[in-house]
Amino acid sequence: MEPLFEVGGRTLRVVPILRGSGFDLEIDGRPAEAALAPLAPGEFELRCDGGVERVFLAQEGDRVFVHLRGRALEVTVVDPLERARQQTRARLGAGEIFAPMPGVVVEVLAAIGDAVRPGDTLLVIESMKLQTAIPAEREGRVAALPVALGASFRRGDVLARIESAPAEALPA
Repeated sequence: MEPLFEVGGRTLRVVPILRGSGFDLEIDGRPAEAALAPLAPGEFELRCDGGVERVFLAQEGDRVFVHLRGRALEVTVVDPLERARQQTRARLGAGEIFAPMPGVVVEVLAAIGDAVRPGDTLLVIESMKLQTAIPAEREGRVAALPVALGASFRRGDVLARIESAPAEALPA
């Protein structure tokens, strides 16, 4: 899979190419000579295609915040598999709720057949000692809960499926 990054609403394919002690980049098929040298915590000197810039970087998970030439940018690593899942869900409207991270089910608050609205908590999961409520993303009825209390799961596994239900069948 190719490395993808989102910058300012635009998706870029960025491939590092190692050379000697440094690297070059290929950005959307265009080669660029690049080097990044630390100056202080969070501050770097960026050399790219002969130019030199002072740049500030901060990272939070898959997001990198870049301050360059007076502009603040957010660069996000794109997981191509997760993007494809999201596009498929949007296209099919399957109502499936996928695990955002690996973990274990610590509480089940819904049952098959329950009517739910967006935001209703279906399950509580735990990952790395952090508990996260998994809410319904749409109105409907719980059609499947393929993970049981105490069950482990991987990131991307289906935790629940919500089917559409006629409005008159849902509580007010």
